[in-house]
Amino acid sequence: MSERTSFEISPYKEEWTTDWSQTPDGKVYSNKAPGPAFLAFPLYWIFDRLTTDSAQNEIEKISRRHNVGHHFLKWASFLLQVIPFSLLAIFFLGKLVESNVSPPTQIYWLLAFLFGTTASVFLNTYFGHGLATVCVLFLFVAISSKHWAWAGFFFGWALLSDYSVALILPALLIMKPRFIKLTLGALIPAGLWIWYHTVCFGSPFTLPNKFQNPIYIDVAPSSTSLWGVIDLFPNLTTVGKLLWGPERGFLFSQPWVLLLLITIIFSGLYGLWRSFEKRRKNSPAPRFGGPRESLENSFFFFQSSSKDLVFRPEHMLFVLVSFVGVFWMNASFGGWHGGASAGPRYMTAVLPLMSLFLLPILESDSKSLWLRTLRGTLKVSIRYSFILFGLILSVGVTSAETGSLLGSLLKQVWEPTSNTAPLRFTLFTVVALWVLWTQRRIPKGA
Repeated sequence: MSERTSFEISPYKEEWTTDWSQTPDGKVYSNKAPGPAFLAFPLYWIFDRLTTDSAQNEIEKISRRHNVGHHFLKWASFLLQVIPFSLLAIFFLGKLVESNVSPPTQIYWLLAFLFGTTASVFLNTYFGHGLATVCVLFLFVAISSKHWAWAGFFFGWALLSDYSVALILPALLIMKPRFIKLTLGALIPAGLWIWYHTVCFGSPFTLPNKFQNPIYIDVAPSSTSLWGVIDLFPNLTTVGKLLWGPERGFLFSQPWVLLLLITIIFSGLYGLWRSFEKRRKNSPAPRFGGPRESLENSFFFFQSSSKDLVFRPEHMLFVLVSFVGVFWMNASFGGWHGGASAGPRYMTAVLPLMSLFLLPILESDSKSLWLRTLRGTLKVSIRYSFILFGLILSVGVTSAETGSLLGSLLKQVWEPTSNTAPLRFTLFTVVALWVLWTQRRIPKGA
């Protein structure tokens, strides 16, 4: 964009990447969503001019771009993803404090939110997933405060950054937004969407996946498949791999999410039964309540001692429906594994929000054996994920494209490409153990 004032990447097709889409006229474009490039381009244009204007010729310009370009991507990740994500963590933490959530629960929530999901890895890379995560978090804040114009803007930019965010739309519509404000807020990202996809692929309704590099066409052709890349229905084998597979599954990467899913299913059934019982007592022809009523009743399943819910059940319903939508997409995608990815890469944008479901469980004052066991297991699994992603960030390699996630990571520790990897992991582990030990000394009612 800066060098040739064009979206086309044909000159770089062979030497830079295999992530491309080639249109029928032979032109090659990126197969990534363009949101991150649009957002960072003004900064990059200045950066590019400062580093290349004094070059004597075109070859020197290209050399300088290659030598310093990766530094810009690091700063873009830091300024546009890490800092906003950290500020959002502070905002959510403030909500927890306002709702009288105990300090130990605050610490466990922070561990899960900051370093307990695949998002912690992709916030350090600048190609869509990290920025979409930040935008979805801002979207949740806008929805919970009923700022529908901002909700439209952040949903639009999240979609412009990661196409899988489209599966969040049903969750957004469930919130009964004010459509005029929502549409007005989405005008800027919608305009960029229409411009980019029309220029590159001929229509605002055509995604780069339609012209995907053939090596990524890995879904068997059928009446329910789209472009040989994604199916309309989940593959049951992939569902199992996402939930408990050793390569990318929640069980091995972020087990607290899997445990929450199981808990949500059972508590949701309890909420459904509770809503039916309420209606049975007040009506001669009772019926089951809707998802929102069932979820609201399920909160009492935990008998939380906190009088004020941090976020209302309808907001948690948005999180849950968003998770289901993105999970459906990931399980229907031929390249579900996302290459070398620690956990389900294409679900990155919604995973930090799942940490909000921890709050009513960890704050529960129930003495029942099963709930005490659940709380203890969640805490252990959060600690595991915290250490695991610390390991991933330390070695600088997520995982091998095939094989066990843990096996490939441990190999990187014992046979590191960098001599500082074991040192970084040791320092991270010392800090992690100190944080967890400090948490044990804080009384719950403090």
